[in-house]
Amino acid sequence: MRQPNFKQRLCIGITLKLLLLTAIIWISPTMYAQVTIGGNTPPEKAALLEIKDKKAATYGGETSTTGGLLLPRVILVDRNELFPFFDSALQGNNDYENIQKPAHTGLMVYHIGGNNLAAGAYLWNGEEWKKIEETMGKADLTIVCSNIKVLGSYVEGQSMTSGNYLEIKVTVNKPGSYNIMGTTGNNYIFLATGEFHIAGEYTIIATAQGTPQTAGTDNITLVNFGEEIDPTCKPPVIVASNIADYNLLCSSTVVKGIYKVNQPLNVNTNYLELSIYVNSTGSYSISSNTVDGISFYGTGEFTSIGPQTIKVYGQGIPKSTKTKKITLTTNSIGGTSTNCDVDILIVIPKKRILSLGTSDRALHGNAGSGGTADIFTYSGNFGTLESSTFKIEDPDIIGVTTGSITTSILQNHLQPTNPLDKPVDIVFITYNADLTANDSFAAGKMLAEYVKKGGVVIMYNEHMFNHNSGAPGKFIQELFDDAAAWGVEDVAGGGVLYKLPNYDDMILNGPFGDLRGKYVGEDGCCGDAFTYLPPSEIEWSFSSYDYSGSSSTSGNQSQISGFKAKNYNLVWFGDGGLGSGNGGTSDTSYPVALDASRRPISKLYGRNNSTRKYVENARFVANVLCWAFQQSEFNGINTK
Repeated sequence: MRQPNFKQRLCIGITLKLLLLTAIIWISPTMYAQVTIGGNTPPEKAALLEIKDKKAATYGGETSTTGGLLLPRVILVDRNELFPFFDSALQGNNDYENIQKPAHTGLMVYHIGGNNLAAGAYLWNGEEWKKIEETMGKADLTIVCSNIKVLGSYVEGQSMTSGNYLEIKVTVNKPGSYNIMGTTGNNYIFLATGEFHIAGEYTIIATAQGTPQTAGTDNITLVNFGEEIDPTCKPPVIVASNIADYNLLCSSTVVKGIYKVNQPLNVNTNYLELSIYVNSTGSYSISSNTVDGISFYGTGEFTSIGPQTIKVYGQGIPKSTKTKKITLTTNSIGGTSTNCDVDILIVIPKKRILSLGTSDRALHGNAGSGGTADIFTYSGNFGTLESSTFKIEDPDIIGVTTGSITTSILQNHLQPTNPLDKPVDIVFITYNADLTANDSFAAGKMLAEYVKKGGVVIMYNEHMFNHNSGAPGKFIQELFDDAAAWGVEDVAGGGVLYKLPNYDDMILNGPFGDLRGKYVGEDGCCGDAFTYLPPSEIEWSFSSYDYSGSSSTSGNQSQISGFKAKNYNLVWFGDGGLGSGNGGTSDTSYPVALDASRRPISKLYGRNNSTRKYVENARFVANVLCWAFQQSEFNGINTK
């Protein structure tokens, strides 16, 4: 049989291949097309494309367990467009918008960065590119531009630190993820990412990165996933020039404004005035630590050398009435100063005081005569003025002008029967109000019980042991539970000088002055003194010894003419007129002296003209009142 020649065999082969290809094409629409890469095994049922494990062909080769799928690298042009896959000229075209965009749902790429889109894997959802990690979708949020705070010091050539950030208050209308970027065009940005799971009000912290290149004012553009949040909102950042060399003169610091609990500080009224000496010009940044909710901060430029006054501004909300001791720190190139401490006084809220006594000595007495009432009622001494020495809200004064203190007077104020009523915060007793002996000294027992519960008592009394069967003295016995606590009356006359102890507390070293080792004077006559008090109950005391140089005194160093209790809120002084004054020049009566503005001053006083000394009765009674308010606020019957 004759074999076909080569041309015949080739023709037959081509014919068979064409028939086979035709058959494949004919049956392919009915086949379920699946592809497996690696493994030489069929894919899982639902997989159109499956990458299976494959042994490495060479040492160090990658397999599906050590390698991954590398998506196409692209630069997306717009979050809401399929560019660059389509010509940007098609934007708005009906076929592109309504057919091609939905048709490409599920398209996945890797964006290498740029165009205000963070680098990463993106998935087209038919309307926009979604970053793969944006599992919640984009949050719908709004901002109030005026509430954005720029924190930290920004200086040309200085890299950002953790202290450089934006505090952005936002309203989240729809929960979702956010990717906020603040651009400045000056080589630094602000970034914040995260998720909101619930709609509401939030504060976002956007931290700064980079290094400002030039000094001046930068306006921040805020975008969320590449879309500008509010084109009208451009928070300014002041970038200062190179840092100045300057010194902070701490002792000249002036605190401006009124500070109250839960009242936000106002930069227009709550600030510090600082005295500065500038050695070389440049920028400055001065800040404080945050103490109990508040801090101070200020930046600026020194354009000339020499003494200058600047302001650093308060921020935050005071959380308590405790005095805030803040420490100021400067960025002077001459060295950082951290030893400048400033006390910020917080206004003590309104208190209720029971005032018992007569004339100008009592808190409810005759203001204008020059005594305690004048000191207390002048707002420059006690009040809410910026110039007030001690900051308090005007108290409610319950004044009772009486010579006899009975339980009927005390009951409703110390032990109110209505459970909704509170006892008074402070009891002030002065001349000539004396506890009575009625009902087995019941008034003194009631007062002692009040003190034991935290009540504050100021007691100026010169009728302790002989008057009313010694009822005032028995109050001390009841309080200290010591029957031996007793003394004598009339140990000192007018013009006697008592020397105050060297002890550091608010009474002896307080807002109105340091009185340690100084003198107070006896008013008129009849000073009392204890001959014994239990030492464990006394924090400090002063004796009845007369430092006036007079030979007629009967006082001595072993007697106590004034003391502060150690375990209770009680101070006692054996002279009912220690706080009396009439504006006169007597050197044996009315030892309180005030200036024309009713501020406490010293007075030359003493029964011996040749050895008279300046007495500090006015400042002393003022400091005692400061102590009483302080104790009632932090350790009182209504605040324990």
